[in-house]
Amino acid sequence: TTTTNHLSVPSDDAEAENKPAKQKRRQRSSRIMDDSLGTVSWMRIGTTLRSIIIVGFPEMLCCLVEPVISCAETVYLGRLSSTYLGATAATTAFFALVSELCCQLSVMAAAAVARDTARTRRVAFEAKRTMDATVAMAVVFGIITTVAVLVANHFGAWTMQGLDPNVANGVGQYVVVRALGITAFMISNACEGAFLGLRDAVTPLRLWTVNGIVSLAMLGSLWFVGGPASMNLANVAFATTSGQVVGAACFLWGLHSRSLIGFQMPQWTYGKKVLSHVSVLLAGAIARMTTYNGMTAAAVTFGIESAAAHKIAFEAYWFLSFLTEPSFTAGNVLMANVVSVSVKKARQMCLILVGFAALIGVFLLFGTNVWMSTTLFTSDQAVLSVLALIAPWLACKVFFSSIVYSIEGVIIGLGRERYLASIHVMNCGIMLAWGAFATKHAVGVSALWSVMAGYQVLRLVEHSIYFATQKVLVKEHARMNEKVV
Repeated sequence: TTTTNHLSVPSDDAEAENKPAKQKRRQRSSRIMDDSLGTVSWMRIGTTLRSIIIVGFPEMLCCLVEPVISCAETVYLGRLSSTYLGATAATTAFFALVSELCCQLSVMAAAAVARDTARTRRVAFEAKRTMDATVAMAVVFGIITTVAVLVANHFGAWTMQGLDPNVANGVGQYVVVRALGITAFMISNACEGAFLGLRDAVTPLRLWTVNGIVSLAMLGSLWFVGGPASMNLANVAFATTSGQVVGAACFLWGLHSRSLIGFQMPQWTYGKKVLSHVSVLLAGAIARMTTYNGMTAAAVTFGIESAAAHKIAFEAYWFLSFLTEPSFTAGNVLMANVVSVSVKKARQMCLILVGFAALIGVFLLFGTNVWMSTTLFTSDQAVLSVLALIAPWLACKVFFSSIVYSIEGVIIGLGRERYLASIHVMNCGIMLAWGAFATKHAVGVSALWSVMAGYQVLRLVEHSIYFATQKVLVKEHARMNEKVV
C-alpha cells in the first residue's frame, strides 16, 4: 500500500472483493463521509463548509493565477493608451475561451479520478491510466488549437477596422506568441485534475504559483527594468507564455514524482473514457465562451472607447467569477461520494453549496463596484464614463453567475455533462442572435451587458427546472449503488 496526500492507495494487484466485503466497505465509506465531510445536516454546517473550503479554496487560488496575469497585462496596456486596450479586447475574450477549454480538461480529470476512486480500490492504477490518456489528449488539443489560432491570425481575425497599422501588427504578434503557450497550458490543467480528483488542492496551488511568479516577474521587469523600449505587445505575450511553459514542466514533474503518470501510450479503454467525457465538456465550454466572444465582437464595433471599457469589464467578470470556485470544485469533487451514500445528504449538500455561493455573490457586488470605479486600468474619462454605464449590469451578472457556477459544479460532479452541454449550445444560439441584432442596430455596450446579465438568469432558471423535474439526485444514487465494483 502506498500513501498519496493522506489518501491510502492500495497496490495495483489487489484482488476483487466478495459481496459482503463490498457492503462492509460501503458502510465504512458512509461512516467516513459522516466523520470527514460531516453528515451535511444543518446541525453540522460548519463542518461541511470547512470541507468545501479545504477542497475548493486552494483551487480558487489556482484558477485566479491566469486572471491575475491577464489583469496585470491590462494594467500594463492601459498605461500605454486606451487604443491598446480596445485593440486587444477581442484577444482577451478569445484567450479566455482557450483558458476555459483548458479548465475543462482539469474538471474532466478531477471528476473521472473522483468517480474511479469512489468505485474501486485500485486508485493508483486507475489514476495513472486516466492521466496518461488525459495528458495525451491535452497535447493533441493544444497542437490543434495552436495551429487554428495561427491560421486565423494570419487572416486578421482579431484586428479591428481603422486601427493604426503599427498597433494592428502588434496585436498579431501578441496572438502568435500567446498561441505558443496553449499546449503547455492545457497540459498543466490536465495534470491539475489528477490532484483534485484525489482531494489534493494544495499541490496544484504551489505549482500554479510558480507559473504566476514567472509571468508576473517578467511583466514587472518589462515595466521597471526594460523601459519604453520594451513596451510592446509581443514582450507582454512572451511573459505570459514563459510562465505557462515553466508551469507545465512543473506539473508533469509533480505527477511523475507521485507516480500518477506513466508517460506511456494511453490504452484505448481509458482514452475512450476520457474522450467521451471531455468532448461533452468541451462542447459546453465552446458554446458558453462563444457567447462571450460574440458579445465582444459586437462591442468592438461601437468604437475604441466602448471596446476598451468592455475589455476592462470582461476582465472584472473573469476575475470575480473565479472567487466562487470553492463551491464549484466542492460540487465537482465531493458530490459523487455524497450522493452514493444518501440522497438526503446530497440534497442538503446542494443547498449548502448554493447558499455559500450566493453569500459570496453578495460580497462580490461590492467588489464589482470598486473594480469599475478605479483608475487602475485607465484614466481615460471617455472609457470611465462607459464603465459607469456597464457597472450595474456587471454586478447583476457576477451575483447570478456565482449561483449558476455552483449548480453547474454539482451537475458535473453527478456526471450530467451532456445536459449541461446541450443547454449551453441552445443558449449560445440565442445570445449570438442578440449579438447580431446589437451590432446591426448599434444598441450600445450597456444594452449588450444587460442581456449578458440576463444570460446568467436564464441559466439559473434552466438548471432549477432540470433538478425539479428530473429527480437527478435520486437517479444518480440508484445508479451508483447498483455499480459493480
